[in-house]
Amino acid sequence: MSAGSRATAAIVRAARVPVRAESDHRSEMVSEWVCGEVLDTGERRADWVRTRGPDGYEGWVHGGGLLQVDGATAEEWRAGAQLYSLGIRLDGPDASPDAGALWPTPAFLPWGARARPAGDAVRLPDGHEVRPSEPGRLVNDAGRRRRFPPEPSGLVATASAWCGTPYVWGGRTRAGADCSGFVQAVFAAHGVALPRDSREQLAVGPVIDAAHPDPGERRAGDLLFFGGSGTEITHVALCLGGTRILHSAAANGAVAADDLDDPPAALADLPERLRGVTRPLG
Repeated sequence: MSAGSRATAAIVRAARVPVRAESDHRSEMVSEWVCGEVLDTGERRADWVRTRGPDGYEGWVHGGGLLQVDGATAEEWRAGAQLYSLGIRLDGPDASPDAGALWPTPAFLPWGARARPAGDAVRLPDGHEVRPSEPGRLVNDAGRRRRFPPEPSGLVATASAWCGTPYVWGGRTRAGADCSGFVQAVFAAHGVALPRDSREQLAVGPVIDAAHPDPGERRAGDLLFFGGSGTEITHVALCLGGTRILHSAAANGAVAADDLDDPPAALADLPERLRGVTRPLG
């Protein structure tokens, strides 16, 4: 950053950075940012920074996982970071104890992380160039669009590969995801940007039937939204067709498939909590 310029943005340099409700490590993790994402920054409290991510979500992040930069530097990184990670281990040079510090570069890039091409290597936000262990799991934007077209069968295939991903409140990667984080990450790979929370995701795409959702009208790739006793939306699931869904639920402990006609005992009330169905793929 040039002399006299002020940090108004940040680039995530750690593999994953927890986003917290308050500026405290003990505060609730409400989401997470991944390496290469560009954030807007605001209020600062000691080592903590108030951030807003590409999806508009806001929360507090410890500055240790960020490169705080000016707007021009952030835009330069965003324009050049054309590689999209599908979850990949990175091979960096061996750390030497004599060097006085361990290698600071992330050992992996989670799902959705961004990097720059650098010949046979990739360049990370901290400037280091490392080699991907499986180059096929790091695709450029054109390759991502070919590999993940915005159509239902491909979307379901991508989502199904997440089966077994642990349920983690605030998570949005294959290391752990909550219901809306799972849905957001899968749709993002297919070029469809969704908000972070399920109640906001309900506003994206035409509503199929908000009052009396008919299983016969649902298609693979639709989203089903569930609530509690009131009107607030508390859960989202991906439709596999009809009454079958794929979702990240705490009751299952992981991303798993269920059938609303015969849900497991821990989710027995899920069918009656259905509040609406949308079709983000149009």
